[in-house]
Parts: sequence; C-alpha cells; structure tokens
Amino acid sequence: MDQVTLYLDTARAYAGLVALVRPEDWERPALGVWDVRALVGHTTRALTTVVDYLAAAEPADGADVLTAPEYFAAFAASPDKEAADDAVAARGRAAGVGLGSGPAARTAELVEEVADALGGVAARRLVQTRFGHLRLEEYLRTRTFELVVHGLDLARALELPDGLLPAPAVAGALELATQTAAASGHGPHVLAALTGRSPLPPGFAVL
Repeated sequence: MDQVTLYLDTARAYAGLVALVRPEDWERPALGVWDVRALVGHTTRALTTVVDYLAAAEPADGADVLTAPEYFAAFAASPDKEAADDAVAARGRAAGVGLGSGPAARTAELVEEVADALGGVAARRLVQTRFGHLRLEEYLRTRTFELVVHGLDLARALELPDGLLPAPAVAGALELATQTAAASGHGPHVLAALTGRSPLPPGFAVL
C-alpha cells in the first residue's frame, strides 16, 4: 500500500473514531492538559498542515531533505523542549476551539479536504516544514503516526477498543517510533526494552 493511501485510510478511520464521541465526552480528560476536544483539535492538525504545505510553492531542490525519523528527531532535540511542548499544547487547544459546534462533522470535512489536496500530487514532491524539507511521502509518514498515536489516545479516553485504526498504520507508526529512537541515539536502549533485556527509564519517550 502506498503512503498516500495508507494516510487517507487512517484519516478516515480516525474520523470514524471521532464520530463516536458523545456530546458529554468533549470536556472529558484525554491526554495531559488536553480534554477530548483539544486532543481532537491537535490531531486534526495532521490533516490541516498537509493542506497548508501543499498550498505553498514547492521548495527548490538543493537543500538537505529530511526523512521522517530525522524530522521527529529534530523536534525531540529542540533546544527548549518544554517551551516546544507548551506551544504544541496551546495549538491543540486552539485547534479544538476552531472545530466549532460540530467537531466530528468538521473532522470528516477536513479529511475530504486533505484527500482533495492530495489528488494528483506526486509522492516525491517537496514540502517545507519548520524543521526543513521533506518529500511528501515522508511527511505523510509523520502525519499517519500522529493520527495513529492520538487515535489510540482518544480510544483510551473514551474507553473504546484499540483496534479501530488500520493495522498497517499501527505497524508503520511503531516502525517510525523505533527509527526515530535510532536517529536520536536511543536505539540500543529501545531494542533492549523491546526484547525484555532492560526497562526504559521512567518517563522515557522518543518524542
């Protein structure tokens, strides 16, 4: 399955998960400082950023081109990670408010908007992100990861099964997480944990 198809399949599955949110659940605690609305708002940025980047002119060839693991490793290595995390949290809350009175319907609309934006676009097209240039197919790996990880967060918050997202997308997210660990210098520790040799330190995360 190509990355565009996997991304759109995951986006539609995520929208289906959001459709299960009941009116009384939107203010329910979800993840860290986020309630369900803010979590959904943050996750919809995995849709809107694709539309925004494709609306911009394609960067010229010549600059270094990042892979998906390098992109995530660059975020993890931000000089002031706490400030970066606070900014992400604030954008998530703002995006949640921006979903308006019908968050589930708006999420479904955003999925179709990104599907339209991706129509006929080459997977090798360059996009400009705040951490550098990526090929579209690599950037979509990071957005699929976001949809999977936060889709699972949403399922946990709503006490729903964790099998509502495409299995290939979950596998791809796991692969990208381990590749990011390797790119960040944590590969041996993560491999030791995954094979039962030693646990990871409390609070460890690749992002």
